[in-house]
Parts: sequence; C-alpha cells; structure tokens
Amino acid sequence: MTAVSLIGSAVGCEFLSLVDWIRSEFPPTATHEFQDIQSWASTLGGRSQSQFTIVLQSWSDQFTANDVDRLVGATVFSGLLCCYGAWCEGDGRTHQIWPHSTRVSVRYARQVIQSQLRRLDNARSALPPTAARDEIFLHRQSFHSEPQPGHERTTLVISPDRAYRSTLVQVLETRGWKAMALSLNSEELNNVRSPQLLIHDLDPECDAVDASLDACRLRFPNTEMFAVANMPTRIDTDSRSRLSVVPKLDPFLAIEQIEQLSRSSD
Repeated sequence: MTAVSLIGSAVGCEFLSLVDWIRSEFPPTATHEFQDIQSWASTLGGRSQSQFTIVLQSWSDQFTANDVDRLVGATVFSGLLCCYGAWCEGDGRTHQIWPHSTRVSVRYARQVIQSQLRRLDNARSALPPTAARDEIFLHRQSFHSEPQPGHERTTLVISPDRAYRSTLVQVLETRGWKAMALSLNSEELNNVRSPQLLIHDLDPECDAVDASLDACRLRFPNTEMFAVANMPTRIDTDSRSRLSVVPKLDPFLAIEQIEQLSRSSD
C-alpha cells in the first residue's frame, strides 16, 4: 500500500477534483494531510514517512525557500510533486524555489501522479531534484491527459470575451461535448434550443452580465447552469449566489471541475 502526504489547502477551488481523486485513490489510513510544510515537519520530525508527498500551491511564494529545501531533502529518495494552480504558471521563469522535476500544473497532476505510482510499483528511482528539463520531458512524455467522453451532451457557452468563449468550446469538443458559444446579446437566445448544460462568464461584473444571466434562467429554466470567474471567492451578489462558480483562468481545469460538479448532481 502506497502512503501519501498531502501538504497545502485541500479546499481550494482549483484543487477540488484532484484532491477528491487522491482521497479515492489512496485509502484514508494511508493519507496524511498537513496545512503547510512547517506542520508537516513538526508532526513527522522533518523526515518523510510516506512513499509519496504531494504539495498544493495556490500562489507564488506560498512556501518559503528554506521550507522547500527542507522538504526536497527529506523526500529525495521517495517522491515529491508540487502541483501548482493557474496563478503560478510563470513561476518556472520568475521564481526558482521548486526544482523543475518536482513541479507540475494541476491540469496534468493526475497523470504525473499515476506515472509516479507505476514507478513505485516497478521499484524505479524518482527523478532527482537536479534533473534537467529534457530529462523531465522524456520521463513524462508518455503520460498525457486523455479526453473524457461527454456522451455528446449539448453545451452553451456565454461570454463577452470572444477568445475565451472560443477556447472553452474547443476544450469541450476535445472532451466529447457538442458546444456552441454566444455573446451577451439576449436576443440570440431565441434561436437556440435548450442545452443540457450552460456555462456563463461572470466577468466583468456589470449590468449586462446580470441581464444575460436573468435571460438565460428565463429561457432555459430546466438547464443545468455553471459559471466561470477570475475571482470566484469574491462573488457574493444575490443574482449569482445560486450558481456553482469555478475559476476561469485555466480553461482545461474549469471544464474538468464543471464536469465533476455536473456528475455529482446527477
């Protein structure tokens, strides 16, 4: 049985699906959760007692260089992975706290964790912290994200941002959905058949977005609705509180979370 230590905020929106998967993949008795590296060190005495350690990083400089160095040293012979959210995408260029071999976007974290589990099953050594980018690429290239079938469910994306709504449609289509996109023009809804799922952009916060939301609820009363926003934790107006809101910065992760929330409500 593989034991895992999970460090970081497990309740963050962007890590929702990943943490649920980790908790289902590893038995509760083999999963140890810590709020930060310091609590991990004080509980375990600064020595890894798990075969695999997973860190959840929501923002740059969330963990200090000294704490990271201590964790890297303690896990050098086991396995360590820092799963970072969308706000940390540029850290590899602007912050050099985590070794490149330990960093992975939360978008691809599940596949890399699975490859690490196969490595443990085959008793293969972990990538060293000093591994170069080409070594990391060769190690991970065969473990990529597979499209998830959407059973040809119909989806409508509404956003004032043409590029963003186009991106969401492309992501949905790669995952097996039938998708179309509209702007905030409520009159366009009259020519659209009721979709099974509707995704509405909540940015920018303005009367036009609120009017579009109201029009969608009126036109599609039986459609399952979700929303995307840059700062979902700050959305607290009455007109939006009935929506499940996910972070929009990473379109792939947003769609994955919406799919999970939609399945859980079936």
